[in-house]
Amino acid sequence: MYEIKMSGVVVQAVTGDITKETTDVIVNSSNSSFSLKSGVSKAILDTAGPTVETECQQLAEPNEGMIMTKPGNLQCKKIIHLVNQTDTKKIQQSVEGALKMCTQNNFTSISLPAIGTGQGNIQPSEVADAMLDAVVEVVGKKSQNSLKLVRMVIFQPAMLNDFHTTFFTRRKVDNAQQNEVIEIESQDMDPACFHICGVSQAHVDHAKQVIKDLIVKEQDFNLINDKALFSLSELELQNIYDMQTAMDVSISFHKSSQEEAKLTIEGLSKDVLKASNEIHEMLKKVRPEETFKDVPQHWDDMPANTPCLSFPIQPQTQEHIDVLKQFEDTCKKNVLKIERIQNRSLWGGFQIKKKDMEVRNGHQNNERKLFHGACHTTIDKINELGFNRSYAGKNAALYGDGTYFAVKANYSASDTYSKPDPQGQKYVYLCRVLTGDFTTGKQGMKVPPPKSTTTIQLYDSVTDGVSPPSMFIIFHDNQAYPEYLITFK
Repeated sequence: MYEIKMSGVVVQAVTGDITKETTDVIVNSSNSSFSLKSGVSKAILDTAGPTVETECQQLAEPNEGMIMTKPGNLQCKKIIHLVNQTDTKKIQQSVEGALKMCTQNNFTSISLPAIGTGQGNIQPSEVADAMLDAVVEVVGKKSQNSLKLVRMVIFQPAMLNDFHTTFFTRRKVDNAQQNEVIEIESQDMDPACFHICGVSQAHVDHAKQVIKDLIVKEQDFNLINDKALFSLSELELQNIYDMQTAMDVSISFHKSSQEEAKLTIEGLSKDVLKASNEIHEMLKKVRPEETFKDVPQHWDDMPANTPCLSFPIQPQTQEHIDVLKQFEDTCKKNVLKIERIQNRSLWGGFQIKKKDMEVRNGHQNNERKLFHGACHTTIDKINELGFNRSYAGKNAALYGDGTYFAVKANYSASDTYSKPDPQGQKYVYLCRVLTGDFTTGKQGMKVPPPKSTTTIQLYDSVTDGVSPPSMFIIFHDNQAYPEYLITFK
């Protein structure tokens, strides 16, 4: 992966399968009727499903060379379909149009293919120039710009060098945030060669496609953005460099003049995971304890004055594996993505409530990880404001008028609590919940009952009465934090 920063927007060139991207928007390069079923367009439409093809047909006439559809089965929020171009100037104009459409709809991230390098037969270096010109034109001249990440996703690894050359020459665009490669550089790996023989060209082509699909499926990358990277010793940096040979991964380490450090690991999923775990162990040993005082250590950096953001968790990371396991222990569904919800205000209120509960109860066994099903219409409200008791009673409130959380994911995943959106996607939160001291609830309860007849101190939560409980109900908004949002079908 190669990366530069332009006017505060991170621009990346990566190899991979664009249908696996989790950005807000994925761009599809198609024909004038938006029905192209070859190359990248075929992969996008096949993965997105027939509903997207139908929507393309409905929007095809009239159009101005660009339409926006729902994502179908893709993990993005929208798909922008462009008419493929064979001229670099028109490619630049098309990319500008897609970026402007993103900013008009307040999207923060977009993934684009290498437009024109397939059927357009344009040199990759010329396409890279045109696409970066488009980024400069849009983000450099627009004062109100929602975009934070632009990813150029290239299927053929050989093209990445052309994009790297273009990126290198553009670094002067934003000197204030210029990236500089330091101690670790990616090692060149010897390519693997396949010789395929078959009874016909069709059989050979099929075998080639199967191999390509397997390679793309197994490829992964992990980005570590941590100031503790500056504290690594020369020996530790050398050990990371040596991981490339020992674990068959590619590692690059960048720092910026803003004292920001990023380390990227690329390779097969299992190798990337192993290398990432070892590097995280190194960072734990050198990370100053005071680095993170108010928010969890594993949170990503957030822009100033940004109260809440959701961050997609990359598959194969330990964080993703742990959350997925808790969900799949009782709910065998097709998980599309997992997002970490970062909300400083909600987290601070939750921590204050937790400390208060520990003092009052005289013990620290007050927190559990529980599930909560949600409708797609309430996701933004929950992420921003947390769980609101005013919603109580919308579903069966047999044990009190509070907010309900389930011990098992399959309960929250039912259609009663997790209503499918128009694309058939469903949503469940994995939450931190302060259950504290609890008792059995009753219908109509507005608050938990007192712990005894001789005290005014109340229980912290109530349950359904079974042993062990299958659900908990809380009556204070700060007693739960929506830590992860799981999207599934």
